[in-house]
Amino acid sequence: MSRRNGEPKYIMLINEVRAWITSEKLRPGQQLPTENDIASQFGISRQTVRQGINELVHEGILYRIQGKGTFVQSTSRERTPATNVIAVVTTYISDYIFPSIIRGIESVLSPNGYSILLLSTHNDFNEERRDLMTVMEKQVDGLIIEPTRSAIPNPNLAHYFTLIDRNIPIVMLHTTYPQLPIRCLRMNDVESSKLVTQHLVDNGHVRIGGIFKNDDRQGVFRLKGFVETLMNHRLQIEPTFIHVYKTEEKSSVAHQYFNKFKSSSPDARPTAIVCYNDEIASELVHLFQTNGILVPDSVSVVGFDNMQPFTRQINNKGWITTIEHPKFEMGTKAAELLLEAIQESRKGASGRYGEDFVFPSILVPGSSTDSIRESGSTSHKDSSSQPVTAVETP
Repeated sequence: MSRRNGEPKYIMLINEVRAWITSEKLRPGQQLPTENDIASQFGISRQTVRQGINELVHEGILYRIQGKGTFVQSTSRERTPATNVIAVVTTYISDYIFPSIIRGIESVLSPNGYSILLLSTHNDFNEERRDLMTVMEKQVDGLIIEPTRSAIPNPNLAHYFTLIDRNIPIVMLHTTYPQLPIRCLRMNDVESSKLVTQHLVDNGHVRIGGIFKNDDRQGVFRLKGFVETLMNHRLQIEPTFIHVYKTEEKSSVAHQYFNKFKSSSPDARPTAIVCYNDEIASELVHLFQTNGILVPDSVSVVGFDNMQPFTRQINNKGWITTIEHPKFEMGTKAAELLLEAIQESRKGASGRYGEDFVFPSILVPGSSTDSIRESGSTSHKDSSSQPVTAVETP
């Protein structure tokens, strides 16, 4: 194994293994020597061997079978033997809408003899990369995944390309990366946002604010639908009360918006607010109600995802006006489409196996909205015009 000046030893090993494969010293499907044998052969540490082998696994040149060893990946698009394991990767596992989605997936996969490898990215690119590497190492039969920060460039596309090249069927949840030919189950976020914003306009609101997430495509499209609706009605778009946030600000965004709201003149405040999801809407309603601002009497609030009864009630009598999210149904449909794709793959087909599956936009009226003509919120009378204690941002 020749070494260039300054070249790391693990890079030398990578080049050597590549040469073995090119010269057919190692053929597709053939097992590599053990880490100990390679370390002894080249006089390097096992840690260096592991680093080099890991890189080749991540590139899709090698693959591991737990308890057996490391093997050369086929240069063709032939699938490895079935494992009856499906990887499910979501941004979160136990929070918000995800438990219901996962239960839906499991309800289809389990009766069909599949087990689930459940992973979470926490909406972090590094976590997504580790999860994708695990998926490749486990040789799963298929992948259901929710993209990570889909509105910004993704550094992990090469791993997706590797999975596609291995002919591993993939279905995405909520959105997809525009560079990838992968089928997605999603809401029509533009139309959903238009629907919920139109609901506020129909109730007489003209000063409408919004809170939108800007590092995923759902948030970008919801902002688009919101702005288009205001423009269609020639309503003023007030930048002060349109707040965009990133994943890292999730825990503080409602507090930030509330502090901006309470510090503004009552006559300048929005009379209605569109929130990125019910989680943000619920927290904002809680801040309003605990600080003497009546919902919906003084301000209307709407969200997305229909998370009742997990969101806070409005004055102990109702829920947030929202857009329906077919959580369990999305899970079952994703699993069904993936199983169809697996069957097609085993017949030699490839590709995205159909167009995106788009769920209908359904408004779920609740107790967090009211007609501005009935509520008198134009003048922000009642307790909303009284002094409000500032809320500290976490």
